[in-house]
Amino acid sequence: MSRKKIDAGDLILLALVRLPAILFWLAYQRNGFWLAVVALSLDVVWLAMQIRSWWLPYVLGTNAKWQLDYAKGPTTKVLPSFGRHVAPDGMHFVISVLLIAALASGIVDLREARLSLRKRAVFQPPGE
Repeated sequence: MSRKKIDAGDLILLALVRLPAILFWLAYQRNGFWLAVVALSLDVVWLAMQIRSWWLPYVLGTNAKWQLDYAKGPTTKVLPSFGRHVAPDGMHFVISVLLIAALASGIVDLREARLSLRKRAVFQPPGE
């Protein structure tokens, strides 16, 4: 059995995948609204990449050789592939669902945080 070594590209990808979670944690610790906005923006970019790479080829079909070859490989599928419509594998399906959940909860939390900041500014007693 051959072992693949972890290269710099793998470490960079790992850091980029973890970055939104780290930024959300920092935003929570420091009450940093704009830090949370940056984290949400990174999740939006990641979801856009998932949609472009997996969901558009599934809905519209693809001629990309790597995607057609990938569909024939040993992957776990949740949705069926048909013709040129290549279904995302189980991992990318779950990533998409989790990104949507993270974005939905993040947007709700940011909205509540923004409303809370406005209420504090309006109801703050004089001299504080």
